[in-house]
Amino acid sequence: MLSSSIPDYEPISLRGSGAFGYVIEAYDKIHDARVAIKRTHKVGNKLSREYQILSELKECDYIVKLLDTFYTVNDDGKVIQNLVFEYVTRSLEAYMEECRNDKVVIPLKKIKSIMKQILYGLEYCHSKNIVHRDLKPENVLFTQDDRVKICDFGSSKFIDENTKSTPYIVSRY
Repeated sequence: MLSSSIPDYEPISLRGSGAFGYVIEAYDKIHDARVAIKRTHKVGNKLSREYQILSELKECDYIVKLLDTFYTVNDDGKVIQNLVFEYVTRSLEAYMEECRNDKVVIPLKKIKSIMKQILYGLEYCHSKNIVHRDLKPENVLFTQDDRVKICDFGSSKFIDENTKSTPYIVSRY
């Protein structure tokens, strides 16, 4: 059943918006936990590519976890896809901004840890023939205990398995 309300979730605040939709922080009443809900217009009758990709990546600790999916209808009668994710407290972009504002240098050990986890996440994506295509500090989240979670797979694609191409280009120049 489609509706304009968000079942079992109580919206808390708008966390971000982009070209295809927006993300809200919400409270999951059933599991007594905060979640992030990405709301986008549904196009066609197929499962979204983002949903399919996240389903392929569900075993990776370095990818934000997809917890639930449901559909609603907005005031204009358009179907909205709602992807429910684990809530991760901050982005790499926000952390970098905090450090800049406080005039604090990020410790080399922390930079190495973050980069290593990003690379593990990308390695897992590439092992599943998936490319992210929009990796930036805004799309790298990390938890209170500094575990990296790559997010926003809206631009991601599966690599054609019939080609010999690799998911990345190495330049000699």
